[in-house]
Amino acid sequence: NDFSVLATEVSRRVFKELDYHQEARNAEEFLGLHRWLGFVTAPRWCPEYSGPEGTARVLTTEWVSGKPLAELPWRLRRKAAQRAAEACLAQLLVTGLVHADPHEGNMLYTKAGKLAFLDFGLVDRLRPCEMQWFAQGMSHVAQRDWHGLAHDMLDMGWVTLPTKRNRRPGSLRPDWEDCPFEEFTTALARELDKDPDAQQRLGALVAALQRLSKTYLMLMPTYIASITRTFATLEGFVGAVDPNFNLYAVAMPVTLRRLMSPGTTPAREALRSSVLDPDGGVRWQNLEALLNTSSFQKLGAPQAAAAVGAGGEPRPGVRPLAGLLGSAAGNTVRRLLYDMDPRKVL
Repeated sequence: NDFSVLATEVSRRVFKELDYHQEARNAEEFLGLHRWLGFVTAPRWCPEYSGPEGTARVLTTEWVSGKPLAELPWRLRRKAAQRAAEACLAQLLVTGLVHADPHEGNMLYTKAGKLAFLDFGLVDRLRPCEMQWFAQGMSHVAQRDWHGLAHDMLDMGWVTLPTKRNRRPGSLRPDWEDCPFEEFTTALARELDKDPDAQQRLGALVAALQRLSKTYLMLMPTYIASITRTFATLEGFVGAVDPNFNLYAVAMPVTLRRLMSPGTTPAREALRSSVLDPDGGVRWQNLEALLNTSSFQKLGAPQAAAAVGAGGEPRPGVRPLAGLLGSAAGNTVRRLLYDMDPRKVL
C-alpha cells in the first residue's frame, strides 16, 4: 500500500518499453516457452534491420499474416478470445512469463488458426511460488473454498498475520487492531458469497476484496497489481465477446498442470502426501479428485455452462498434461511414479 513503490514500478516499466532489444528477447523467450500450447505464436525479430543495442529506435520483425480479432466472424472471434484466455492463463500458471497488455490490438488470428501475440515491450515474470499461489487460489475460488483462499492470500502477502481490523471503517485515519484470522475468513466468505461476479472474474474478485479492505488491512504487492491490470484487460475484451465468460472455469485445465508440477517444496510435499501413502500406495480417491480438472464437478450452473460454447459444443481447450512427464517440470510426477509401490497398484 506504499504508493511510492507503485509509482517507482510504473516508471521502471515505462523505460523498459523503450528498450527494443529487450522487447525482441522477450518475444523470442515467449515463443519458446509457449510452443507446447500448439495455438500460440509470436513474430521473430530481424536484428539486421533493427538499430544497435542501447540506441535502437526501431524494432523490425517478420510479417505476421493474420486478421485483427475485431474483424473476425463472430464465431471465430469467440474462439480466438477463448484461446487468448487459455494462453494468458498458461502464462500466469505454468511458464511465469506473462504478456502485460493482452488486448485485441496486440493479437492477430493467423491463417493457420494460431493466435499471434504482438508487442512485448512489457512482460511480467513470476516466481514459481507466485504461480503456485495463483493456481491454488483459482482452484479455491472455483470450489468456493474461502478458507483455502484466505490462506492463499496470506501466502501471497495480501493479508497479514496477525490479521488487522479497522476500528473506524471508512475513516481517512484507520485505527488498526489485531483480530482472529478466522474472523477475516468468515468476512471474506460473506463478501464473496453475495457477489456472483467475483466467482467468475478476477477483476470483480479484486473489487470485492477492495470493499473488504475498508475493514481489514490488506496489502497490494506490486506483482499482484501488475497481474490484476493484465487480467482486467483480458477479461474486458473476452467478456465483450462472450458474456458467460468465467475465468476460473477456463483456468481449471491449466491449473491442473501447475498443481501436478508444483513449483515449491511445500507444494511438492503436499502433492505427494495427497496421492501416495507412506508405503507407496496410491490414494485413489484423492488422485481422482485432483484429475477431475480440479473443480468442474463443484462448479455451479453458470460456471459449468462456461465450459461449453453456443449450441453445447466444447470450447477449444489446452491438453493440461501433454508433454509434462518428459519435461523438466514433470520431475515431481516422475518421482511419484518411482516411489509408487507396484504391488499395491496391480
